[in-house]
Amino acid sequence: MKKLTVTLLSLILSASLFAQERKTFDFIVPDNGDFKAAIAKANSRKDQSKRFRIFIKQGNYIIPASETSTVKGMDDVEYPDPRTDLTASNVSIIGEGMEITTLTNTPPTNLIEGQWGPSCPIEGLRKCYTLKNSGTDNYIQDVKLVNGMKDHTGRGEALEDNGNKTICKNVGLWGYQDTYCSNNGNSRMYFEGGVIRGRTDYICGKDDIFFQGVEFRNVDAGGYIAVPSRPKQFGYVMRDCIITAEDPEKCDQNYTLGRPWGQGTPIALWINTKCNVIPKAIGWADMSGGWPAQYAEYGSVDKNGKALDLSGRKYSWTDKEGNIHPNKPVLSKKEAADYTVEKVLGGDDNWNPQALTKSVAKPTNLMRNGKTLTWDDNPEALCWAICIDGKVLCFTAKNSFKIKAEGNYSVKAVSQMGGLSDAQEF
Repeated sequence: MKKLTVTLLSLILSASLFAQERKTFDFIVPDNGDFKAAIAKANSRKDQSKRFRIFIKQGNYIIPASETSTVKGMDDVEYPDPRTDLTASNVSIIGEGMEITTLTNTPPTNLIEGQWGPSCPIEGLRKCYTLKNSGTDNYIQDVKLVNGMKDHTGRGEALEDNGNKTICKNVGLWGYQDTYCSNNGNSRMYFEGGVIRGRTDYICGKDDIFFQGVEFRNVDAGGYIAVPSRPKQFGYVMRDCIITAEDPEKCDQNYTLGRPWGQGTPIALWINTKCNVIPKAIGWADMSGGWPAQYAEYGSVDKNGKALDLSGRKYSWTDKEGNIHPNKPVLSKKEAADYTVEKVLGGDDNWNPQALTKSVAKPTNLMRNGKTLTWDDNPEALCWAICIDGKVLCFTAKNSFKIKAEGNYSVKAVSQMGGLSDAQEF
């Protein structure tokens, strides 16, 4: 009897651990308003200890520039402000899919003569970003952020991240120069999957960032990918990533893995990278007399899985005074294995972003009885997405739904962070 009581108690405690919050999204774009309105509502809420979840239905959304605030251009003209600021914490921004849910800002379209040729008048770090995050524990998934600035016309971030413990899963960041900039200085961020597109310094900045399985897509030849400056401790770690190009013939052996933005501080490590386009033999480039703490790689292969020859990689940098700073460009197998998510991002609080990106299992036992859909309950689900003809129609916190219009229905489970599972169809 005692053994049975203990077993029942264990089952109850176990069930309580998996019983999660049950509710639908706080804001749906465009049903409840546009993206700016969604961010404004997230920012203005008083209790930011509870998660605020935004869902964006599939579509190409143009974020209009502000009618009330401006950015001063290099030509001394005031232009409508194209930037959107997420200042709140505990916010999830979820799209219906990276390739089918796009948010694009609206920079000025006129060009002026700049230092490097025709430029957007408000080009520059922090002057023309699509989205800036300065909150903690914010989560973005299955959406593409596009900087509307034309290629070759200056610096324009798709995402400027001044926050802490940001997670991006299956996120597309589209730009040309400085597409993603981390700018806190004492934070940790995590990327899983997705695509970051650019040409010049298109991931850049401070902090410790772990890029897991991300595609880095080169826009044009002659570019530089990773340009970190000051790490919290570990810098930029790219693991199991892939490097591609919009024009493979132009970019193959005609780009570098990065360059140092700083003097003795930058760290960038490429581990088990598949290079569909191969970098220059030297691997790394110079930048303004700077040098890294370490720029290195391990296990780099070509598109066919053949190991790259790393013998020509850059072993030293020379500063403006002529001093030589050595670099160890190739990690050992043991060193490479040591750079895990747990080590790089765990910190003093044992932060585990991979536990948060885990999808909920898709619904099971989906049935239709007349006008009613039912499926098995799942205590791990936040709610469920009801889809018709492959598009999200609405959400429900119950494991049933009353059909109001005919079509091909499917159901997706929603995780506590807001991410959608694969669809379960009849």
